[in-house]
Amino acid sequence: MNLYKKTRSYLISNTKRILGLNLLKQEAMLRLALKEEGFSLKKLNIKIDHINGINIVNGIDLPIIYPKSFFNKAEVFGETEKKITFYFNGDMSDSGGRKEMLLPFLKRDSRLVESDYGRSALTKNKFNTAYYSELAASKFGLCPHQKNFIGNPETMWTYRFIECCMVYTIPVVFEDAPLGNKFTNKFNYKSDKEVLKFDIAYEKSQAIQNHDLCIERFSLSEKYVSDIALSIK
Repeated sequence: MNLYKKTRSYLISNTKRILGLNLLKQEAMLRLALKEEGFSLKKLNIKIDHINGINIVNGIDLPIIYPKSFFNKAEVFGETEKKITFYFNGDMSDSGGRKEMLLPFLKRDSRLVESDYGRSALTKNKFNTAYYSELAASKFGLCPHQKNFIGNPETMWTYRFIECCMVYTIPVVFEDAPLGNKFTNKFNYKSDKEVLKFDIAYEKSQAIQNHDLCIERFSLSEKYVSDIALSIK
């Protein structure tokens, strides 16, 4: 590689690092959440365990964290009429068997949207109003993981599950790519086989329970904020 290519490669890599474009969505959202609480990121040692859905800030273990601004914006759609039965928005490629798992829902009262918005470096920590409004208009949100994914079965997780709960939509978990009990514990959700076989009713009371638990579990609580503040030397 000549000097020009080396310099160009270095500048691109360094620019991405400075702007945070190389970050996983998990870390991008955590950083935004911390900023909203007034923390200086320079004083924080942030590590990400993406496989197990763990954030580590100054040695303190945290779950997946969404910025409180996301919850506030999502609340606007709380009374949205549920006109769609099943909804999915994201990667619909053959990777991980996702296309195969979603196929049975094509002939249902569904809206399946292929998009890479959540993966784009420029939009990972942006609130997608169009996405959340459509998700909120759905009774059930499809949350496929990946078949045969290498990881701990007890901690398998997805962003979609959390986002469904944020807007009072019941998550649908796929039996061929299950989520971990540690992640789904105490939440109300359905399986894909269950909703395909039976005419499952949407229950608002379950959605409200999910919503409240979601805020409690996946945002920076007062205790988390206090613990982080005390960890700063």
